[in-house]
Amino acid sequence: MKLNDVSFINDVFKFLQQKKLVHKELHMYFGVEIFAFIATGLAAGILAGLLGLGGGVVTIPCLILVFHFLKIPHDLVMHLAIG
Repeated sequence: MKLNDVSFINDVFKFLQQKKLVHKELHMYFGVEIFAFIATGLAAGILAGLLGLGGGVVTIPCLILVFHFLKIPHDLVMHLAIG
């Protein structure tokens, strides 16, 4: 991920915060734990491929666990995992 990409994503989150479309708590988690999301996607993809399941069957529960581990507010966890 390039520095410009991170800067653009940061600008989008600031814009959405001003429009009250994103919780303030979510902004501090974005960009810091990218490795956790990449590892989750990799593990879920491998597991889904080995078991022959659809990716969402494995990915959504994995993301819910990662979001709880990152201490994201509980009212946002399911929305973020599905979205």
